[in-house]
Amino acid sequence: MVNDDEPRTKNATQHATQTAMQTATTTTTNTTAGSVALEALALSRAGDTAGAVALLRGARDNGPLDEPATSLLFNLLQDATDDDDRAERLSLCDHGLALAKRPVTRSSWHLRRGTLHVERQDRAAALADLQMVLRLKASEDHTAQAQRALLVVAMWAKPPVKKRP
Repeated sequence: MVNDDEPRTKNATQHATQTAMQTATTTTTNTTAGSVALEALALSRAGDTAGAVALLRGARDNGPLDEPATSLLFNLLQDATDDDDRAERLSLCDHGLALAKRPVTRSSWHLRRGTLHVERQDRAAALADLQMVLRLKASEDHTAQAQRALLVVAMWAKPPVKKRP
């Protein structure tokens, strides 16, 4: 006698196994991302900023970083002065904004990106991000920083002063 339920049972078992493996992989990935961020933080606190950056970049090469790891990498690169690191930090801001759920987190990423645009003297982009910080009203500190940065941008817009004869 042939058991008609055998193929369905086998498929159900395979599906359950695949689901469990996917869940375990997701959990491991999330834990690994958190572990990498913690390890990178420990390295940076021990004075090995370059090692922390390399660790986070390596983790990013294996998959997208979570928001805390993205934020840590951004902060570690903050002292960079060459355009390549600024471009990388702008990319991190875009990624951070895509992950941000809370208004204060969105405000933080807009402020970071707006400040980078000020450094690059990109007036239109700086205005867009800094004005978004003001609209979000998520943090008094963010608002104050955005207002200071906007004053810098406003000085760019001033026409040259004409000398009187």
